Amino acid sequence: MSLSDLAAIGNFTSGFAVIVSFVFLALQIRQGNRNQRALMQQGRAGRTVELLLRLAEPGLHESMMLGERGDPTLEPTKADAFVRIMIAVFVNWEDAFLQNLAGAIDPAGRAADETAMRSILSSPASRAAWKTVRHQFGGAYRDYFDAMVRASELTPSVDLGMVWKAHLAEELAPGEPHTAP
Repeated sequence: MSLSDLAAIGNFTSGFAVIVSFVFLALQIRQGNRNQRALMQQGRAGRTVELLLRLAEPGLHESMMLGERGDPTLEPTKADAFVRIMIAVFVNWEDAFLQNLAGAIDPAGRAADETAMRSILSSPASRAAWKTVRHQFGGAYRDYFDAMVRASELTPSVDLGMVWKAHLAEELAPGEPHTAP
């Protein structure tokens, strides 16, 4: 075997090693993207859960319930609290909107957000809150959100406690199969 033959084998081997390195790098980048999306989803879910838990606190919960019912006799402090709660919701969605533009959100997560948005925006009180504060948000998000408001069917608010009680009564009805907790 000549020196030129050994050089050719060396060039082939190094070329093959470069290709293997690129394939490995592509796999690492793909896994890194998956991990980043998972972390973004986890952060979004954590933020939403924190907001929901805060809304269960007595003072905020009362403001949220009365505001969501669209009670026109709502005290100014409770009305203000309701609007501020809704600002937190809108900011949460704005962050998800911006993350989606950056490609950091899984399409299924974005679809779930839009389903929740349409549900909340079906409430006259939520729409009124948006009209109250929409000037605080940027152009692309504001336009997107305005379109979501237009696309959401207007429905009366639902008292989740009453709905839960009705479902509980169904579950506890005699003759119905029950599952242990």
